[in-house]
Amino acid sequence: METIQSFERRVFHYGLIVAIVFRLIRSVHEFMIDSPMPVLLLGSFNLLLFAVIFPLYRKHFSIAFVIFFFQILLTSILTWNNAGGWNGSVPYVLLVAMVGIAITSHGVLQFIALFAYGITIL
Repeated sequence: METIQSFERRVFHYGLIVAIVFRLIRSVHEFMIDSPMPVLLLGSFNLLLFAVIFPLYRKHFSIAFVIFFFQILLTSILTWNNAGGWNGSVPYVLLVAMVGIAITSHGVLQFIALFAYGITIL
């Protein structure tokens, strides 16, 4: 069981790094296309949450997991129209997040997170 949790944490770590890079690129893009101020503030808030999650996940993995994946879910919902809706990047981000949930969690936490994402996509 310890090996599985170690693998989950390692994959989560790399996923977190990729998410930070993606968020930085998306923030620059949103700034360049003159997105509304709430969208820019939400992007800045996401970067702040990433700064909190990064040191937190080693000691409190479940809390960091919930913050990280529900942050992605809420941001995707709030920026759906600005990101192009079904034709934009959000559906792909949600798909990758669902794969990330399946790989980095197990049990009740995995079920709740995947259920929330499934309801959102429907």
